Amino acid sequence: MTLGATLTFGLSCVISRHFTKSRLWDVIRDYGCTTFSLLGGMTTALYAEPQRPLDGFNQVRHMVSAGMPAAIWERFEERFGVRILEFYGAAEGRITVNPIGVGPVGSIGKTIPSQQCRIVDDAGNDCAPGTPGELWIRPADGSPFSIQYFNYPEASAQKWQAAGCTWAMWSRLTKNSVRKTSGTVSSRGPEQRAQQSSPRAA
Repeated sequence: MTLGATLTFGLSCVISRHFTKSRLWDVIRDYGCTTFSLLGGMTTALYAEPQRPLDGFNQVRHMVSAGMPAAIWERFEERFGVRILEFYGAAEGRITVNPIGVGPVGSIGKTIPSQQCRIVDDAGNDCAPGTPGELWIRPADGSPFSIQYFNYPEASAQKWQAAGCTWAMWSRLTKNSVRKTSGTVSSRGPEQRAQQSSPRAA
């Protein structure tokens, strides 16, 4: 996620060898980072660290999160002085986004304009708003998903041929998703995983 944006837009990037919840903010301050990414249990692990006087002293404009629990979302922003952009998706490109200050706290947002989503029951029927189901996403024009390597069209073509163009029209991402009447989606899966997991990185 971080590397993809860096390569696409020609940005500077700092990549650590491993996640460190105790030194993350030191790394951010040392390198002057203005954004960073956290996945799943990293958010709760960082929030569970003892409070420090310099918690809110950083240059970060926003952080990109996948799995920020609604229970700590606003307190996380206040404590560390950051804004949260929440997303949910797969490496192959299926994605929903909750832009900063747009969607409700705890929501994974809406699909990007080039994609469409459904929330369905076990029989593949669309669920009513507020009814839990499985999140399905596909390109808005109905075409199959494709795989592309950055600036490497030859490898992209080989991968596409090897897959036999057999990508499912609908990509099934996660169960226990709920569509709100506003059109935003909330997924119980990411929040549960974030609350239950506790990375051991020091």
